[in-house]
This record gives sequence, structure tokens and C-alpha cells, in this order.
Amino acid sequence: MKSLGSVLSILLAITLPSCTPRKTEAVASLERVVATQDRVNRYFHKGVAPRMMSCWTGLAGEGTMAIEIGYRRDGRLWAAGNSGIRSSTLAKDQAEVALRCFQEAVRDTSFPVERGDGEAKEFLVKWSFPVPWPKDITEVAMRMSVDTGKGGGCGGPEAPPPACQDCFFIPIFSISYCASTCAGYSNCTPEPNGCKMGPITPKCVTVSPFGNLGGLVMYGDADVLQRK
Repeated sequence: MKSLGSVLSILLAITLPSCTPRKTEAVASLERVVATQDRVNRYFHKGVAPRMMSCWTGLAGEGTMAIEIGYRRDGRLWAAGNSGIRSSTLAKDQAEVALRCFQEAVRDTSFPVERGDGEAKEFLVKWSFPVPWPKDITEVAMRMSVDTGKGGGCGGPEAPPPACQDCFFIPIFSISYCASTCAGYSNCTPEPNGCKMGPITPKCVTVSPFGNLGGLVMYGDADVLQRK
């Protein structure tokens, strides 16, 4: 037992110094996730939602629509492409109407490519939307305040579980591993001293329009613009 304690002490002494850089990496990773979510939500609130609302408010029932849409690289823009239903708690006919609402609104829209997108040629966005749509910013704030965390971890009570992948590396043990994340890549394969992401691996984000404070602020901005 004494020798086991000595071994544990040695392992702790080796591992603890590595906690600081890992914490920094975790913070940086979170910042990247939030920045990516905010980028696509900024585009959604300003370029898509205003075109979608008249159709969306006509939906019957209450629930959540999860939609996946692929964007293709077109110069310095990510241009909207094909979309489909990932999951839905609505009646089948209403889910189909909701998908058509979204497809019509997102047609011919785009958002900017940023340096962090690297050489990726595709960007998969996995969005979840509430039905009915919040009436105003007060209702959005209420939804966020009562979120119990059962939405899955990618923001808001309607958000799904993380559906993207990213690579993490533990230098002290030279271990690479892929983990689910709200924003990263569509796939990931662990390899020694890193992961195989590939220069053209599609980027990926899982997000709700009201998933963080940025979403709340952007919805408020959009709400004000619509009333002018």
C-alpha cells in the first residue's frame, strides 16, 4: 500500500504541472466555439430570420426543429446549400413545413469565411429552432433563464448535444484523442502526436440562435430593426 501511494504521488507530481497549459487550451477552445456560434448566429439573425418569420409563425404545435445545412466555399463566403431535418419533436407534416420555411429563407444567403476556417471547402451547420418562435427579447431571456441544461450542451433548452469533433493532445503522455464539441470539424481521427483532420475536412458547428449571451444581444438588435 505504501508503494502504491508513492506511485500515485509521483504521477500527481508529473501531471499537475501540465494542468495550467491544459486549462489555457480549454479556455481557448471554448472561446473558439463561442466565436463560431456567434458568427453563424449573427448571419442568421440578420440575413435569414427576417425572411423566415412570417412562415415560421404559422406553424402549429410546440417543440423543436433540428436542421442540418451544408455551406460550400465560394471565394471569401460560405454559400448556403442543401439542408435536411436532423430531428424534430413536431408532427411530421409540421416538420416538413418548417423545413420548407427554412429552405426558402436561407436560399442565396451566405456568411464570411474567416482565417480559422483554413482550407476547408465545406461548413456543416447543425441548427435547432424553437416552435413557436419567441415573441420578443424578454421571452428569449426567459427561455435562457429557465434552461435546465437538458438541451444537450450547445446552448438553450432546444439545443442538441454536441455534433462536431475536435482534436486534443496531452503532451505529458503523448496522447491524442478526438472529442465531441459544439464547434470544430465534421470528423476526426486520432494519430500519434495529433489528429488527422486534413486540410479539406468540413468545418462544423452545433448551435441554437439563443444559445449564449451573444445570441440574446443579436436577437435584441434584430428585434429593434424589425420594429423600425
